Amino acid sequence: MQTANAISTTFDTASMADTAEDAMSLPDSGRQTRFLELAGGRIAYDDTGKGPLVVLVPGLGDLRQSYRTLAPVLAGAGYRVARMDLRGHGESSVGWPAYGNADLGRDVLALVKHLEQARPSSSARRWGPGPRRGPPPNSPTRSPAWS
Repeated sequence: MQTANAISTTFDTASMADTAEDAMSLPDSGRQTRFLELAGGRIAYDDTGKGPLVVLVPGLGDLRQSYRTLAPVLAGAGYRVARMDLRGHGESSVGWPAYGNADLGRDVLALVKHLEQARPSSSARRWGPGPRRGPPPNSPTRSPAWS
């Protein structure tokens, strides 16, 4: 279901880097890594653009740089684009007490809250654990934009 504020698109990631090493070796438009401090560790992210928020969440084993070609397109289309590294991946810290799907969902929600967005337009991921288009179904912050 698509609402006026939401985008729901399946992205072809075949043209993106095949490995985390490939993603790290390509230029990334000089985005500065920021960190969200959470209980148990910190999540690395970057953001660019202005407008409705889109959170790009890489799949298990990938890094946020796997969206290096998609993020500028979305930002150019009028979205604020945040890319994050999963727990234990990329520049995010290791040694978290848990790494489950619900933990990832809470990390995404914490990033959205940190970026002061009450209702993100969408979130996207390649593959792996976690939300495809939104927070866990029992989340108190679930919004119609993520339905």
